[in-house]
Amino acid sequence: MMRRKFFLMLKKNFKMKKIPFEMLLKIYIMMKQKMLVLKVKKNIVTKMR
Repeated sequence: MMRRKFFLMLKKNFKMKKIPFEMLLKIYIMMKQKMLVLKVKKNIVTKMR
């Protein structure tokens, strides 16, 4: 769900040329890394139990 909202936001901004594409990519990569970190943390927590 969050990803969809994020992409809609990207599309809007991209059409309006508000944000350069490189910046969008950086933001997207950062978001992905955050998601990965959260997943890893969850996995670690479930393993600890």
